[in-house]
Amino acid sequence: FNNLGAYVSESSGSGTARHYLAAAGYGGDKAIFGFGYILATSTQVNRTSLFNNLGAYVSESSGVGTARSVLAAAGYGGDKAIFGFGYIDGQGSTNTISLFSNLGVYVSETSGVGTSRTFSAAAGYGGDKAIFGFGFTGSQTNITSLFNNLGAYVSESSGVGTARYELAAASFGP
Repeated sequence: FNNLGAYVSESSGSGTARHYLAAAGYGGDKAIFGFGYILATSTQVNRTSLFNNLGAYVSESSGVGTARSVLAAAGYGGDKAIFGFGYIDGQGSTNTISLFSNLGVYVSETSGVGTSRTFSAAAGYGGDKAIFGFGFTGSQTNITSLFNNLGAYVSESSGVGTARYELAAASFGP
């Protein structure tokens, strides 16, 4: 899709096929797809695929953080990406957050952030911050977690709106 929301094209064979992954913008005008589950091998992966500002596949990296699926991702800091929460095989829901630079490079990972959950959604807000919301904690939940423009956890609120999971989100704000 172009910057007017019109469909432009589609390609296949870009990176490793997987589902239950997450995607975010980085570098101000590029996309990163990360983590996920590979059906053919029944395994979770800790891999990212980078796409340039024209939507063309650039590269793939593996070994980035903890392998997990059914997570969410958003942009933060104006040009970086944050992946969070999800499911780790054999452990269940997680509250792990992974940060990526404005070059799409893995920076760090933090565990124990907010309430563990799967099937949440995330979005950028305020131009440089991220919010993760809702999801599944054994039942549908209405928890939101805020992260600042440095990718650090700020706060969590529960009882926000109607509890739900398996949703999507889009960035908002300037």
